[in-house]
Amino acid sequence: MRKKGEDIDWNAVKIEYVTSNISYDKLAKKIGVSKRSIYGHGSAEGWVKARKEYCRKITEGVIQNSVEEEVDRLQSLKTASSNLADYIAQKIREMIENDDGTVGEIKEYVTSLRNLVPTVRDLYNIETLNEIETRRIALERLELEKKRCDLDIASPEIKVTFENGAEDYGG
Repeated sequence: MRKKGEDIDWNAVKIEYVTSNISYDKLAKKIGVSKRSIYGHGSAEGWVKARKEYCRKITEGVIQNSVEEEVDRLQSLKTASSNLADYIAQKIREMIENDDGTVGEIKEYVTSLRNLVPTVRDLYNIETLNEIETRRIALERLELEKKRCDLDIASPEIKVTFENGAEDYGG
């Protein structure tokens, strides 16, 4: 325990509790006060709520930073893929216009451009015609399923037939 008259910086104690994982009990031992004293200050000043708010803000900050990093990464990929596509297309045009390069070289550039298309589609969220049709069919099926469920709910009539007659079942 602390000596009588020794001042405690309760603001510093609160900051340590709020910004760490230390418990009230361990904090009381660390600074040399009774558990009751720690609990009293913590309760009166809302330390638990302050810790939760601190953790929430830290989590939000980490998430925001992660999102910003991912946005930057995707933007870099978009820029790189667009630049690469532009470069390949320009090379193909130059080879054709200048009658320069072999058919094999032109074919390689065309293949490279063709291979780049799915990456660009993914980066820009561009659906293929096949993906659009698949989504349309899935939506139609969903609507039909909803209508079928609505019909089942609208007519909840259940018919029970007894083989031996209702008398055998108390009816």
